[in-house]
Amino acid sequence: MLEQREMPPSAKLVLRVLRELKIATVKRLEEETGLSRRTLMYAIKVLKEAGLIETQICLTDTRKRFYCIRLGSPGNVTWCGHSLVHSCFALDI
Repeated sequence: MLEQREMPPSAKLVLRVLRELKIATVKRLEEETGLSRRTLMYAIKVLKEAGLIETQICLTDTRKRFYCIRLGSPGNVTWCGHSLVHSCFALDI
């Protein structure tokens, strides 16, 4: 597993922002971090490969994706305190 000190600064920033926001779309992460989309997507890739974040599909609009910090082991994940996210509109994302 990739240690936090080995991550690029952009991945550390995204992780810190997700800890604060709990759950966010790419657009919201762009706004909060000020990173370019390309840099942001690379940071998300690094964090996903390290098993630190998860991607979830919005159940009311499957075109939308949102990201949150992974809690627990694979297959037994609680999405940032939400047992199941039914509507991404309720999350205002």
